Amino acid sequence: MLALKSESSSFPFYLSYFLYLFEISYFQTMLRNFDTPFGKFSVEVYDGSIRRASFDEIDAYSDILQNGAQAISQLHRYCSPLRLQPQGTPFQLKVWNCIGGVISGKTSTYKEIACKMGCSSAVRAVASALSRNPIAYLIPCHRIIRSDGQTGGYRWSSSRKKMILNFESTHATPGSG
Repeated sequence: MLALKSESSSFPFYLSYFLYLFEISYFQTMLRNFDTPFGKFSVEVYDGSIRRASFDEIDAYSDILQNGAQAISQLHRYCSPLRLQPQGTPFQLKVWNCIGGVISGKTSTYKEIACKMGCSSAVRAVASALSRNPIAYLIPCHRIIRSDGQTGGYRWSSSRKKMILNFESTHATPGSG
């Protein structure tokens, strides 16, 4: 077999081409969009892990979408085999990991999360870390509320946070907690 040399590599041409195809198929970034009861939801997957997920602007249909539970179930089926791999500071990663235990239909407070992490005075730092969560909904920062019972802020809008909490309190969402 004739092994052609690539100008940019010391590998034989056919091996360089194989590595190129492998890199494209294995490390390709994929973007998948879902219609949810809370608006369009985009999931970015890189190297088999979810790196980002976000909501688009709220549009008129989002609060009326039929089959909301079915749409959320479809989202969970797609995402459940994938690892969540957010990028953040060590403190942010610790906060995001900690809130993963708050199950669907339940809430916790910023203060409870800070105490659970052993940093009871870090309530504002916890809130700040949650505001920088790059993986909407799947890292359930929407389930963290203020100690006075108010929902507090949400990176993808406070009204959407209320919609999600209301939906989760009335629908079982498989695999979300």
